[in-house]
Amino acid sequence: MRQTPETGELHGSDAILIEVFTRFHDFSRAIGGISATSSNTGSPDHVRGELLHERREVLVGQRSITGGSAATPKDGDGIMLTTRNALVAAGAAVLVALAGVRAASAADGNWAAYENGALPGDAIAAGHDTNGKTLYFCRAYLPPGFEPGKVNQNLGSCRYAYGRQEVPDPVYEVMVPHWEWGSGGQVPGAFPFQVSTDTDGARLYFCRAFYQGGLQIGKLKPGAGCYIGYGGNEILLNNYQALQADLPVTFGDAGRVPDIDNIPIIGGFEANQTTYLSLCVAFFIDGLPGVPGLPGKFLPTDGMCHSSYAGVEVVGGGLSMLLPNTVAIADANQAKIFNFPVGQDSNGQLLYACTARLLGADQGASLQLGKYRRDFDTCHVGYGGLEWNGDDSRLVDGF
Repeated sequence: MRQTPETGELHGSDAILIEVFTRFHDFSRAIGGISATSSNTGSPDHVRGELLHERREVLVGQRSITGGSAATPKDGDGIMLTTRNALVAAGAAVLVALAGVRAASAADGNWAAYENGALPGDAIAAGHDTNGKTLYFCRAYLPPGFEPGKVNQNLGSCRYAYGRQEVPDPVYEVMVPHWEWGSGGQVPGAFPFQVSTDTDGARLYFCRAFYQGGLQIGKLKPGAGCYIGYGGNEILLNNYQALQADLPVTFGDAGRVPDIDNIPIIGGFEANQTTYLSLCVAFFIDGLPGVPGLPGKFLPTDGMCHSSYAGVEVVGGGLSMLLPNTVAIADANQAKIFNFPVGQDSNGQLLYACTARLLGADQGASLQLGKYRRDFDTCHVGYGGLEWNGDDSRLVDGF
C-alpha cells in the first residue's frame, strides 16, 4: 500500500515560517566542542537563515548573494544591503563571472554570513588547531575578492594568509552544504547529489526535513518524497530539502567513524537540538541482501547509520560518512579539476580552499585551513600572525 506523505512541518504562510524560525533557534549550538551561537541573538542559525533567505527573495525581489542571513525583516519592510554586504555581493559576482555557472552555486548556496567567531550548526570542517579545537572553512572579503581561511569561536574571526601575515576579519562567510527546497517527490536544484540507486532502478538522493522537533536526514526518491527512519518506522515527508552536488565531497572509508582528522558533513539534528546528525550511507543491512547503500543519518549515540526501507527504520551493519573531498597538491598522479573556486586574489587569480600541516611551526600538531592559487607550490595558511607555506598540502577539489 502506498504511503501517504506527511507535510514535513513546513507550510507556505509567513506566520508559519516565523514559527519555524523560532522553533529551531538553537541549530548553531556547540559542535565539535565549540560553541557556535550567533553573535546576533535575533539570527540564530543557518537553517533559519536559509528560510529567511527564501522570505527575503519575496521582500527584496532578488536572491541574496551572501547566503544565510543575520537580520529579521521588520514588519515586511524591504531589506537594504549594507555597504559591507554590497562589497561581499560584488566579490561574489566577480567570482561567478570568472568561473561560470558552477561557481554561481558555490558563491551562494555554499556560504552563510556570520561574524565574531559565530558558526552555523552545519559549518564544514576539515582541520583542528594545536589546542584540539575544530577549524572550519571561511572566507573574508578583501577587494577585489574573497580570501579563504579558518574560523572557530576561539579565534573569534576568519583568519587568512595575506602579505606574509595572518589577517583576522570579524565579518566573514562560513562554508556550508547547499540544500534546495522541494516537495511532492520532485528533485530540486540544478545539481542534486545522487547517492545510490534503489532496487527498482530509481535514483536516491540525500534529503532532510523537519519532523517531531528535529531536522531529520533521509533518502529522497523521485515521485515519492523524503523517506526518513524514525522510531523504528519509515516516514514519508512531503516538504524537504535535497543536498546539492556543487561542494566537492567523498565517502570516507567504510566503517570509519568521526575523529579529529575525519570530520563528516552535518545535515540535521535531533529534537533535543544538541545531538547533530551527519550524512552517511548504510549498507550490509540485516535481512536485506542486495539492497544498495541507503542515504541516512549517523547517530553519535550509537555510532550507526540509520536509514529506512520497506516501511521500517533500518540500521546498516556497515557505513560510510560524507566528507569534504581533498587531493594532495604535490601528487602529480592525483588529478586536479579546480572546480570549486572560493575567492579571488589581489592579482586577479582564483583562490581555492585547502588544508596543510605546519611541520616547522608546530611540528604538525595541527591541521590548518588556508588558500591555494594555481601558481603556488603549497597551501598558504595564516598561523601565529604570519603566512606559512604548508606541508602535506591538500586542495578542496573534485566530486
